[in-house]
Amino acid sequence: MTVSLPRISFPSSTAFDSIYVIESLEPGAPRTGRDIHDNFLFPWASEEGGTETAYRFVNDSSELFGLLASIRDHTEKHGRAPILQFDFHGNESHFSLASNETLAWQDLANPLAAINRASRFNLLIISSACFGYYLGRVVPLGLRAPAWGIVGPKKGIKSDVLYSRLESFYRVLLEKRDLTEALERINPSLPYDRWTINVVPAEVLFCQAFRRLISNPSKSAAYGPNVNEMVAKFAPALGMDVTKTAALRDMIVSRFGDNRFWFEQTRRRYLMLDLFAENESRFNLTYDQCCGAA
Repeated sequence: MTVSLPRISFPSSTAFDSIYVIESLEPGAPRTGRDIHDNFLFPWASEEGGTETAYRFVNDSSELFGLLASIRDHTEKHGRAPILQFDFHGNESHFSLASNETLAWQDLANPLAAINRASRFNLLIISSACFGYYLGRVVPLGLRAPAWGIVGPKKGIKSDVLYSRLESFYRVLLEKRDLTEALERINPSLPYDRWTINVVPAEVLFCQAFRRLISNPSKSAAYGPNVNEMVAKFAPALGMDVTKTAALRDMIVSRFGDNRFWFEQTRRRYLMLDLFAENESRFNLTYDQCCGAA
């Protein structure tokens, strides 16, 4: 079940200091990413200062993952809060690169989570593909959140329309650092519930993943009597080795059926609150909002 997004579920004021545009499209395809960088982002940043921008074309997966590792290292070394814009072709389960390689969206989850961690949970992702909606369905709770938020369309969008909307989006974001107003600009005259381009915050991705974890119509909300199955589900979500889970097994027995408890345990890891406790106030969705009142 999809979680309904209230407008207040993401911060309007957004802090960032670098923008990376990463593109991998077949020869002859419109280069919206390159054009938005060369014609708008780079000139603006050069004139105004304070924001670094870079455009990179990657041909294959080796170049892509090498670049993401370099961005992670740079982010950690210099304390950056980056935006990554991806321009790939994709569908519900996969995306393709210029080399004709096909990768699963989940292949990006760990490299992006590493950048997000290096930025202290300040990575924002923008994608011309339906990245946020697809990635949110496939990233398990055993992984850290790939970003604090993912901006993207709910369905395909033509390159000329995308360019125009991205320019409007970035103009507001760069000048005002206001994500809400930037999203309003690229959804002109549309009420919030009809926006075609939106942001999916990390806590909503978590809610969706947690609902999948506990949903099984053939069993009770407490996952049934199979403790082994619960260990297998929750050990990865808590970053535990499934072969060394005696303590987890004891906890499961004592907390059997307490979905709220498991919600809080897995939430802290997914949102990196075990690493950056100062971020607690940024995330407000409750168990009842995500899963319904028990």
